[in-house]
Order: sequence, then C-alpha cells, then structure tokens
Amino acid sequence: MNASKALVLVCFFCISCGGGGGSDSGNSPTVTPGSTGSTGSTGSTGSTGSSIVFTLESLSFSVNEDQTYNGQLSASSNPATSLIFEITYQPNNGVVSINNSTGAFSFTPSNNFVGNDQFSFRVYGQSTYSSEQEVTITVAPVNDAPEIIFPADLSIDQELLVNDDNKILVPAVVTDIDNEIQDLTYSLQTNEIDLPVTYLFESSSFEVDISALEEAGHFISSVTACDLEQACSTASFSTFFVSNLRIEDNYRIYNLLGTYSALSNRGTNLLIIADSFEDDLSNFRKVVSESIRNILIDSEVSDFFKDHFNIFVVEPVTFVGTETSLLDMNLGECSDWSDDIFCWDETKLKNIKDSLFSEVYIDSIAIFSTLDGRGVTSYDYGLPPTAAQRMDAYAYQTFMHEFGHSHALLGDEYISSDDRDFSDYEANYSANNTTNSDVYSLKWNHW
Repeated sequence: MNASKALVLVCFFCISCGGGGGSDSGNSPTVTPGSTGSTGSTGSTGSTGSSIVFTLESLSFSVNEDQTYNGQLSASSNPATSLIFEITYQPNNGVVSINNSTGAFSFTPSNNFVGNDQFSFRVYGQSTYSSEQEVTITVAPVNDAPEIIFPADLSIDQELLVNDDNKILVPAVVTDIDNEIQDLTYSLQTNEIDLPVTYLFESSSFEVDISALEEAGHFISSVTACDLEQACSTASFSTFFVSNLRIEDNYRIYNLLGTYSALSNRGTNLLIIADSFEDDLSNFRKVVSESIRNILIDSEVSDFFKDHFNIFVVEPVTFVGTETSLLDMNLGECSDWSDDIFCWDETKLKNIKDSLFSEVYIDSIAIFSTLDGRGVTSYDYGLPPTAAQRMDAYAYQTFMHEFGHSHALLGDEYISSDDRDFSDYEANYSANNTTNSDVYSLKWNHW
C-alpha cells in the first residue's frame, strides 16, 4: 500500500513540470539597455518550438560633408543563429548601402548636405524579424573649394583671340556654395608664365592680360580659384596666345607663334598678311587658326615642327572700301595665262616686310584675300616665296598646298596640256622636282 502511493506521487510530479506545450508566456519582448530586442516563435502561435531573442546594438556616428562613412551594424540572437541585415528606412539626405550578410555598411550624404539625419535597420533569423533600430547621423560642414566650369561647347581652342588692349575673354562659370564669388582670388599660368586674370561675374568670363607674354603660341593654360580659407580648384583650357601686339600706321601686327627677335633660333619666319575688301577680320582669324592648327598643332607630325616656326601676322586696322587693301590685290593683271590668278603690288609687299620686320629675316609669306581668286605661289620680285589664297571653307587645305610650294619648294604635277609652262630650270631648282627620268641618278635617290 505504501509503495503504491509513492509511485503515484512521483508520476504526478513529472506531469506538472512538463515543456510548456502551446503556452505563449515566453514570447514577450525583451529589451537590453542600449539595444532593441524582440522574441518570436519559429512557428505560428500555439505551435511547438523554441523562442529567439534579438539584440541590436545602438549606433551613432559623424561624417564630414561630401565624405563617405564606412561602418558596422551589430546584432546577436539567443539562441545564436545566422542573421540577415536589412535597411528599413533610408536617410532623407543620403544613401546607405549594406552587406546583408555581415552588417557592414557605407553612408554617402547628399551633395553639400550638412546637419542631422537617421536611418533604421533590422535583422532576420529563424523566420523571424527583429524590431527596428535607429542609427543617428551627424554631417559636419566642410569648406568647399570653388568650382570652375568651362562651357561644354567651348571652342576657344580653335579661336584666334586678338584685342588691341592685350586682354582676351575666356567664357567660364565660377561657383562656390560656401563663399561669395567676389571674395575669391584667381591666378592663371600660361607657358610657365603667370598672367593677371580677373573674373567678370556679369559676363561669366575670365579677362586675361597677355601683355607680358613674349612668346606666342597655342598653349594650355591653368586657371585657379581660391577662397579666403585657401580652398582652391584648378581648371584648364587651350587657345592661341598672341604676343608683341602693336599698331603702326594702318597695320595691326602681332606674333602668332614664337617670338619677334633677331636672336630667335627657330628655323623659319613666316609672315601672314590679311588683304581684304570687307570688314571680315573674324573670318580671316578663323581661317588663319584653321590653317596653322591643321599643319602645326593638330597634325600627327606636329612634334616634328615643334619650335621650328615664328609666325607673324599683319592686319588692316580699319576696313573702309578698297583703301584698306594693303597690297592692291587684283585678279589676273600680272598674268597672261589666267584671268583669276592672284596678283599684288610687289613694291607694297616689300615695304611691309622691310618696315615692319626690320629685325628679322622673313623666309616665306602667305596672303589671305576675300577675292575669288586662284591660289598661287610666286618666287619673283626679289621677295621671299609668297603664296596667296582665298579665305573660304577650304582655305586651310589650299594654305597647306601653297605653303608646300613657298616653304618646302614642293612642285605641282603637270601634264603637257596644262596652261602653264614649268621650265627645266624651275623643275630642277627644287630638291623635290626634276626632269630626270633615270631613277638611279635622281638627286634624292635611295638606291
């Protein structure tokens, strides 16, 4: 009897201490100081299973304006299990990117944003989401450097800018989110020479004083803008920079390439003259720019010509009818075989050469005219070889052709039916022409 009672008591005790069944008493959230915690069931309420508790560490950080912050989100669970991190709320003024497996994240604030922001995250494990945890952000201000923006369609690298005040205008926009534009300072360097520069806010352009330049050329220039805290930025452009600009009588004279000096050791002094019956200096300068860039700057062999040329330019100062024709250009008056060949007054040409360029030896002359004439190169009148061509859309090509005659003494190809006579003397004078048909005795033969 006593043994039976003992057995009943033991069994009753075992039943009273069972695993809990469907009870939800263990599902209430648990919050750890400094973190957010939650519990969940691996199954639906009322099913049998173990509970999980998440612990998400709180986080706050600071980052400088326009800088990216890299950080680490931390979370754990009990029992331990693999966790997946996810962002539930992005910041209002930036973007958070996260590695869902590790919790590593990066925050990039919106451009120029300064102030406070926040984002939220949670984790997922054993088919259960945690509650959200907020991360606070402070974006500290940083003094931004000014910004120099040249127009996307800027064609100044193709232009020939000439101003009698020795000042050129370069279109540009300067911005500074942290400072007033009038408080900025500017500097400009061209060909390793510092030139005075001013930013004209009203016209959105830099005014560059080029009067200190001795050497002309197509140069890359760097312009720098700095604020009061010496935060600076630099941008570059390229264009022709002329030098030694002067006005004599009705002539405007300047260097386009190289220097005006008897001591210059460059191989060739080329003189370019504008002779026009119209007020069309802009077109003349466009044609000259295209012609020189085509041969000496944009060419694949431009390095071969580096520092080889001094180029001088002469323009009429005013255009008032035919009185401003510097050389009395005409068509056909000097030729009995062509009515449209370019002709000019050789005496006036010699006077220009001798009076305006007394200190240098001119090796070759190129004339651009608005007359609708036929390009020609002349070796007459005791002058340097002189080429003339029309100012039109093909001038850069005809210039290269005629310059080949006048500078390199290159010849044309002639046929017996041509209307011009090319004497044996002329054919054999140039190193590039000959009347000799025996290739083994040619003066330039390689056999």
